[in-house]
Amino acid sequence: PGHPEFGETPGVEATTGPLGQGVGNAVGYALSGKMAAARFNTDDYPIFDNHIFCLAGDGCLQEGVAAEASAFAGHFKLDNFVLIYDANDVTLDAMAKVTQSEDTQALYTALGWDAVLLDHSSADPLSRRALRVSMGTGLVVPFARLAVGDSMGDFLARHGTFTVALTPAPDALDIGAIDVPADRVALLLGSERDGLRPETLVRADVRARIPMHHGVDSLNVGAAAAIALHLLA
Repeated sequence: PGHPEFGETPGVEATTGPLGQGVGNAVGYALSGKMAAARFNTDDYPIFDNHIFCLAGDGCLQEGVAAEASAFAGHFKLDNFVLIYDANDVTLDAMAKVTQSEDTQALYTALGWDAVLLDHSSADPLSRRALRVSMGTGLVVPFARLAVGDSMGDFLARHGTFTVALTPAPDALDIGAIDVPADRVALLLGSERDGLRPETLVRADVRARIPMHHGVDSLNVGAAAAIALHLLA
């Protein structure tokens, strides 16, 4: 599938030639699923419980129909709909930066979406909910993209940033006892499953842990970040 549509791909219900139309099409599928579930589902027989996945690119989200459909989906809380936006920074006419500069993640969050930013390091995105925590919205922070080949450690070092790496390791320092010597501090957080990579922990200026009460062995990323930022402030 693609633009224009060509052939048939197993598992793909529909493709659309005109940019943006696919987002509207997919929102329609999600809405019809909700309507069918409301009419036919019972507690014992949840017949309609599937999700709709839509693939879109930069040119798709430039179109007004995509914006209207996205606003509709957010307003009606269509939680059976997943829009995968491939932000490859290029359109048919030119590089995307020539015609668009909006923060798409912030835009969709404002529309009521659960917007999650994924990149090449997001090996297991469904277990890395750093932007949401169980009690509600967690951290809302600006983001930046590194140049290809650059590393976060090199980037922070060039800007004179003091780095604090969170880890549950017993030999790490109690985060409440750390005296931060710099005005510019970066808190390094790993995934909820695997944590920070060993090379990241070695390169950090200090490794810190959050003391746990008996019986508590871990925190999700959002809660850990909130506690660490409060203690380091």
